[in-house]
Amino acid sequence: MSTELRILLIISSVVMIAAVVLKIRKSKFQIHDGIFWFLLSLLFLVLSIFPEIAGRVSSLLGIESPANLVFLCILTLLLLKNFVLSLKVSLLEYNLMKLTQRVAVEQVYDKTGERTAERITEQIEEQAGEQIGSKPVSGQRMSKLKEGKYRR
Repeated sequence: MSTELRILLIISSVVMIAAVVLKIRKSKFQIHDGIFWFLLSLLFLVLSIFPEIAGRVSSLLGIESPANLVFLCILTLLLLKNFVLSLKVSLLEYNLMKLTQRVAVEQVYDKTGERTAERITEQIEEQAGEQIGSKPVSGQRMSKLKEGKYRR
């Protein structure tokens, strides 16, 4: 690895570490998310200062080139990060749906004063059950379904 490339990698790693620490201090980044990027930047810093580490590890693992090892590690780490973020997005979408339903129930309850939250929740569940796939069921088709004249 050339000296210029090593200096560039060291500078970019230090800048990334500083940016992550600054974002965490200003509360623009959650600590558990910042730890990933901090450790990744620290790994790049160590590999740019001591490039022979990648050479030794790649020869121990039977990988032809140290660059291939670095790319493999980066790809694996980013795929793991993507998976974790996908899990977080799914959980947030679920929580948002539940919160939206709860707010809707509370708004109807506040307006009428006579309907109970349980009855409204049952109505929401019934309306959700009236959908087949992603297409809503028409009123005429729903009445046939209820009468048992129309089968899916």
